[in-house]
Amino acid sequence: MLAAAHDLGISLVPGLLRRLAERYPRIRVDVRLGASSDVQRGFSAGQSNVLLFNDVGEPAFPSQKIWSEPLVWLMARGGRASSHDPLPLAVATTGCAWREVALKALNASGRTYRIAYGSDTPMGQAAALRADLAVAALPLSLSLAHNELIEVPDTARLPALPQTHIRISHDHSELASAVVAMAVELARTRQLPVTDPASAG
Repeated sequence: MLAAAHDLGISLVPGLLRRLAERYPRIRVDVRLGASSDVQRGFSAGQSNVLLFNDVGEPAFPSQKIWSEPLVWLMARGGRASSHDPLPLAVATTGCAWREVALKALNASGRTYRIAYGSDTPMGQAAALRADLAVAALPLSLSLAHNELIEVPDTARLPALPQTHIRISHDHSELASAVVAMAVELARTRQLPVTDPASAG
């Protein structure tokens, strides 16, 4: 069983499953997607063999960091959402690492906000941004992939956000170890920063 956060089920898991099918055509992999906190709890309870999840701090259990990039405030190019008060936000449901760190940063800065749009995937949140309904805390690569999205300007005075990481954990079985090696390889072929495969994050 492979468990992953919703956004990774769209971005990383398809390529990983394709490589698995090419190299191990007789292996069947079951996939379960959910909020980062839910799939982490499931992995801790032994419900999955491999776990892919997002984190913005230190993980709660041993894992390997395979991808890091800045978490930034994004909005529609030419949009006005960042100037509204309270600030309209597009966020995932509770249990998302990006949601929690964004709300914590806004609360600490004293900036008022409202949840204007909810979606468990970054693509859903990006749709709200393109419509200028909200701003969102999302990985920088999303703005690079979508020309209509830009970083919120410094004049909006939104709080700084940390780096976001994709991490992988596994049960050390032979198949799970092969999946981890492929995930690291996939990250490298996409020219993403990775840690040494022998290290834990």
